[in-house]
Amino acid sequence: MPSRLARSHRSYRRVVVLAALTVALAAPATAASAAGPAADPVPYPAPAAGQPVTDYSTLHLDAGKGACAGAVLGADGRPVDSQLPVGFDCQGTTKLTDDAAAPGDSDYDPTVAASPHELFGRKGAGTNRAWETTTGRPDTVISVLDSGIIWETPELADKVELNTGELPAPCSARPCDDTRGVAASRYDTDHDGIISARDYAHDVRVAAAVPASVARGYVTGEDLIRTFSDGIDHDGNGYPNDIAGWDFYQHDNDPADDVTYGHGTGEAKDSSAQVSAALESFSECPNCRVLPLRVGDSFIADIDHFAAAVVYATDNHVSVVQEALGTLNHTGFAQRAVDYAHSHGVLVVASEADEEAGHHNYPAALNNTMVVNSVTHFADQGGVALQLPKTYLALNGCTNFGGYTWVTVESNSCSSDATGQASGIAGLLYSAAANAVQHGTLHPASDGSGRPLSAEEAKQLFRLAADDVDFSTPKPPAPADDFATTLPDSARYVTTAGWDQITGWGKLNAQTLVGLVGSDASIPAEADISAPSWWAPLGTSGSVPIVGQVAAPRAASYSYSIQVAPGVQAAPFPASDTWTTVSTSGTRTTPLDGTLGSIDLAQVHSLITAAVPAYTPVNDPTSTSLPEQDAFRVRVVTPTRAPVPTASSSGSTSAPPTPPARPAGPRPTTRTSPRQPTPTSPATGATRSSSGTATGWCMRCRATAPRRRASPYGPRPWTTCPPPAPTVSPPVR
Repeated sequence: MPSRLARSHRSYRRVVVLAALTVALAAPATAASAAGPAADPVPYPAPAAGQPVTDYSTLHLDAGKGACAGAVLGADGRPVDSQLPVGFDCQGTTKLTDDAAAPGDSDYDPTVAASPHELFGRKGAGTNRAWETTTGRPDTVISVLDSGIIWETPELADKVELNTGELPAPCSARPCDDTRGVAASRYDTDHDGIISARDYAHDVRVAAAVPASVARGYVTGEDLIRTFSDGIDHDGNGYPNDIAGWDFYQHDNDPADDVTYGHGTGEAKDSSAQVSAALESFSECPNCRVLPLRVGDSFIADIDHFAAAVVYATDNHVSVVQEALGTLNHTGFAQRAVDYAHSHGVLVVASEADEEAGHHNYPAALNNTMVVNSVTHFADQGGVALQLPKTYLALNGCTNFGGYTWVTVESNSCSSDATGQASGIAGLLYSAAANAVQHGTLHPASDGSGRPLSAEEAKQLFRLAADDVDFSTPKPPAPADDFATTLPDSARYVTTAGWDQITGWGKLNAQTLVGLVGSDASIPAEADISAPSWWAPLGTSGSVPIVGQVAAPRAASYSYSIQVAPGVQAAPFPASDTWTTVSTSGTRTTPLDGTLGSIDLAQVHSLITAAVPAYTPVNDPTSTSLPEQDAFRVRVVTPTRAPVPTASSSGSTSAPPTPPARPAGPRPTTRTSPRQPTPTSPATGATRSSSGTATGWCMRCRATAPRRRASPYGPRPWTTCPPPAPTVSPPVR
């Protein structure tokens, strides 16, 4: 098999129709059985009559029609006069909703509703409001690297990305043309603007090869694999008959979960399943497509299988890699693969693992992943609260923490659930950015991938959009160091202003996130640290070079500074986080990839010695022996200046920029376009940055040589420094 890192992109064909069809959404081509896909709109919401079905930028709710907070709710929990899907419960769909409990609700707690620490009780990510910007695009693909897919899952049957380079067009009567990779318009037999398994509902070859598909009432990707596999690599990409994904675990073209473990299927349901009231299916990105890549028979995998799948996904037009894995090993190939994805605009969303510990989980611990963990609702049993306050910001009992935590996500079942939710929201982000590119207000990423954002831009946007979780700083009526709970023998983990290792940059806010990509001016700069490597032991004298990348792809110029701070995170109130600038660049106009500066380890050691400790033996989340006592953090801050003219949000007289081809190889060395204005939260109008300049921030924790003993956990991170927390008004309903 050819080297995927070295090989150029081949002829894997898009599975979306490119011709501008102007027909209304057709009814499903086949009547589903009771177990089949429900007759819910695909895509969601259904395009209006006469609306071109290939204008994916129209796939969104009308302004205000996704609201939960402040809305009058009907008996089914859905707001009156709403465009939210039937069955969406503003109170019960807690992972997606922006709702907060109100008086009379079983989960209402007045102290939570009034507390800025509790984000005023907001439950989920606010995806219902993000849907007013986009419900996703069928040309935004999320690849799930996991245990494979249980094919007979109705809400996923029509969502799997198909490779038309390995498929003939559908045929309802013989003789049939078996030529692979024909014109895209020939595949979309139901005229919904998407090529899916449903287009083969009346294919006589499928019915003959897989009679069960007729009895079942719907076609799956596996039916197409069984029908059309012939052992020939029709598209020449090195993977014969990769019709609907690939199995990197058993090295064949069927990523079926043949042990029905179900983990990968659950991941796909979370991020990108069909919206269906009948199936009780409400995913984060209902119009995104999913590419199943099997890397193991459970969520435990060989990291080289993961790495090969990452490269395959990158080469095959995926925007988001979704991985909720723990691997048996760690190899250089895995890091190379993730770096390859990162440099080609693919965001790797990684699970922080499930031990409620500071354990470093691979692949999450690789450079250039976006690591998420889980917060959840208060402990209860049989619907009866076991603790006060009735929080929705409790660190899940089956999630991890540490220096590489990026954001935390409202979820019910561990870090895997958080990974699925965050990956779907990442799909919404890429879709919103693609809409802006289509409308001429945003240029594609300058990395040459053709994607609307670079992976680093996407990560920085997640940082900017997060709602800071800080129970330390007094925010009346919430007191300082508000860590008490009535749960026996328990206390909250210490969270502080800005980044901390428990919740990263804060709780993921989908509504804010998709609102940040309207123009080049809203996209932050890029900053990354690649060395010293994570957990490298460092001495207390001499200097260490800081190696990484800085760039301002959408600005005319930028500068950067290197700063250090003691502790794995800031100490709680009344202490404050103090950063020391150790290096500052001059004004630059081109990216820098290499040595950014250096740090003096003796200076760092003195800062640690003089600092208020981040933890005491009482509140350290890892051990009473304070294993992180010698840790420190390094960050690179990259503000930008002097915006370059770009298309305005009111439109442009020129045609939208054409996305470039997707070549393999290094990123370009020159970049242009503008700075970020002060972004505001669509929900509150609160200022989220006071500088008015785009800032890419990257931070890592590093441990110095110990004062008493070696730290078994060493350093951690990679983060970036947040804007001031917004002032938020309590939601009302």
